[in-house]
This record gives sequence, C-alpha cells and structure tokens, in this order.
Amino acid sequence: MSHIEELQQVLLLDEEQYYSEDRFIEVEELIERLSEKDVPALLHAWSTQTRSWRERFVHASRRIDRVVVEALLREATARSSEPDLVLSLMTNLPRVAEESELNTLLVQYLAAVWADHPNLHRQIQMCSWSCGLSRRILTALGYKSWKEAGL
Repeated sequence: MSHIEELQQVLLLDEEQYYSEDRFIEVEELIERLSEKDVPALLHAWSTQTRSWRERFVHASRRIDRVVVEALLREATARSSEPDLVLSLMTNLPRVAEESELNTLLVQYLAAVWADHPNLHRQIQMCSWSCGLSRRILTALGYKSWKEAGL
C-alpha cells in the first residue's frame, strides 16, 4: 500500500477513532514520508476528498517536505474556495522570501483573499510573517505596515 493510500485510509476514519486512538500521530509520520513522487496522487486526493480530510491533513503537516507543500500550494491556490486551509498550509513554508514564481503566486493569492475575506486579515498577517512574505504582501496591498492595514 502506498503512503497516499495509507494516508487516505487514516484521514477518513471517523472522528472518535481518529482522535481516541491518536491516529493523527500516524498521519504526521505518513505526511513526513511523502516525496515528490507522491505529488500527483496527493493532488488528486486533495481535490477529491472532503474538507474534513483536508483539515486533518493540514493540521498534521508540520513536517511536510518543501517540494510537496509547494506543489500542494500551487494546486490549492488555483482551485481553493478554502483560503483558511491554504493559509494554514503556507505556514509550513520555510521563512524565505525569495523572488520565486511560487512566492509571486502566493502574494497575488493573499492579496485576492485580503480583498474577498476581511475576516481572514489577521490570519493573512500571521501566515505572511511565518513564511517571510510580510513585506511583499504589504507592498502588494499598498500599505507600509500592518498597523496601516488596520491590524
């Protein structure tokens, strides 16, 4: 059984079994083992599974491989109607604000979420700080500071 198949089985357990048996620890370990070769299957699972599945995945993904989280973020920002999950995933990025295609995409995504979801402004701020994009998102929004942005 592949990592993705195992991961899917555990993430689909009912809430009682998932938490009472501490299966989230197993999920953390499975996510940590994901590699670039698992990305296509993971992207398929991400797009076909329930929000609950995606939430559990995000909550357990602290040690996710950089290549895997970057691929997942590209997919999630292109399709997501769940910006809170995308923001949570972004906190798994290293704190590097390099000029990359992905970071440019993320800044554009954050600016759009800022405009469409005022209730997520604080989460955008925290997410931006955690992955090193704070200055770039402020510039994209036309602010010099988070205080000026109303936070």
